[in-house]
Amino acid sequence: MLEREVENLSARVEQLEREKAAVEAFAAVAAHELVEPLVMTEAYASMVSDRLDHDEHAESRRDLDALSRGAARMRLLVETLLNDARSSGR
Repeated sequence: MLEREVENLSARVEQLEREKAAVEAFAAVAAHELVEPLVMTEAYASMVSDRLDHDEHAESRRDLDALSRGAARMRLLVETLLNDARSSGR
């Protein structure tokens, strides 16, 4: 009876470890897929902002800076969530 329970628990532990590995793999892929467009948004907003005349397009530059800051905050949030997910699994 006890052997059977140990076997069941061992099988359950192995199953949970496989599920945990699958979730971590999914989280890594999801984080990459979420972060990549944010990095590109930051880069393009910066490039466009650099091309604008400082005086003539001041409002547009401020808008692009706000866009870049928002993308950076979102990227940091995604990276933090991924790191938290990895840490909690250890």
